[in-house]
Amino acid sequence: APKIRFKRKYPESLNHSESWISEIWDQCRRDNDLLPGVQQIYLEDSYDSKAPFARLCGFQVITEDKSTVLREGELKKLGGTLLNKWNSRWFVLSGSQVCYYESQKEYTAGKSPKLSVKLTDIREVGEVTDAPNEFYILTNSGRTLHLRASHRSEKEEWIETLAPKTSLVEIVIFRAQRVVHIYNVVEHGRRFHR
Repeated sequence: APKIRFKRKYPESLNHSESWISEIWDQCRRDNDLLPGVQQIYLEDSYDSKAPFARLCGFQVITEDKSTVLREGELKKLGGTLLNKWNSRWFVLSGSQVCYYESQKEYTAGKSPKLSVKLTDIREVGEVTDAPNEFYILTNSGRTLHLRASHRSEKEEWIETLAPKTSLVEIVIFRAQRVVHIYNVVEHGRRFHR
């Protein structure tokens, strides 16, 4: 496997002469549904305003077919105005998103979910240390879902299934062409985003 050395966190470490990198990245991100799934991005080097390209690396969330249901079941969700009430909700995890419904009946009736979160928007899934059956989902926008399973093994199964599956990608941003190329380091396949 190729050795890649990337040390500077993106976008925190960008300097003024590197603003073109974030301009192109943000434009491609707005135009393409795959790019939001790239997380923990690092720059390989320092680049000035005349550099023809910039190399970065990150981890891209792997998603599957939206219609494939990986897991479903009842969980309690912390809610209410003061986040002090546990409500039973029916959760459905597909290959590309997790949704919850008021009840299993609403789900089977084909009603719209109360909330759906794309797997590419999940930043972290973890357990609550002082509560054996509780865990949380933290999204990229900063929203946190506090959840409670009926027993510890159910909680662990949800965490394992929900945890974002990622693959290492190399990212090349071309300044003149204003394009982002994403290279999957393991599979050696290229995907292009304009």
